[in-house]
Amino acid sequence: MRIKLPEVSPTVIDSDLRCKDANAKRKMKEYVDDRNNAKPATFQIGDDVLVRQRKRNKFLSYNNPIPYHIVVKKGSMITAENAKNKITRNSSHFKKITRPSTCGSTTNDDDGEYEDIPNSDIEEPGI
Repeated sequence: MRIKLPEVSPTVIDSDLRCKDANAKRKMKEYVDDRNNAKPATFQIGDDVLVRQRKRNKFLSYNNPIPYHIVVKKGSMITAENAKNKITRNSSHFKKITRPSTCGSTTNDDDGEYEDIPNSDIEEPGI
């Protein structure tokens, strides 16, 4: 060939392409997460969780009823253990157990918003 082609530094092309690729992948991820209503995992070390189990018949529950305790978290991979065994799974296989808080809670149905009306003041319909 007798035509001179313009010379472009390969590092400039490479960094430019990597930047465009990263932006395109970020946009695709945002789109998919938005469409699937994805929420970030809120698991912490020390949480009690249930583990998803294989559905062998229609009488089994979706999660194994034996609770596990999270001991290691690395990205979306979670290692949990109970008294018998230790498992490592993706965070999508776990369901956090929320235990009701009993410390300092009082059960008071009357918030003082409405007054109690004595029975004598209530008009009864004519009989």
